[in-house]
Amino acid sequence: MTTAGPGLLLFAAGAFLVGIGVSVANIVVGSFRQTYCPPRMLGRVVATAMMINHSTIPLGSLLGGVLGDAVGYRTAMGIMTGVVALSWLVLVMSPMRREHDLPRTHEPEQAHAEGPKQPR
Repeated sequence: MTTAGPGLLLFAAGAFLVGIGVSVANIVVGSFRQTYCPPRMLGRVVATAMMINHSTIPLGSLLGGVLGDAVGYRTAMGIMTGVVALSWLVLVMSPMRREHDLPRTHEPEQAHAEGPKQPR
């Protein structure tokens, strides 16, 4: 989809930067989960997040193919590049931009009011 020279260099630099961003984001999200999830729930949280994340791959492929057929592959790549380039606006316009400090760990679970169960 690109020619040799500046276009190829720009593509390679962009792909490298996206790869670095994804790697850093994976580290941050993994650390966040391990810090804030109760240990007994961590497996469920990770499995659910991975299922949701990986389920979007075939959906994105299908929608990308439909868009490519509808407007042409080069135009579809341009549209999606613009969408990805503007995706940072989701965070800027969300309440997350006002968050500066997060708790250091998850809140411990409260003990049941009735106390521990006695064996029968």
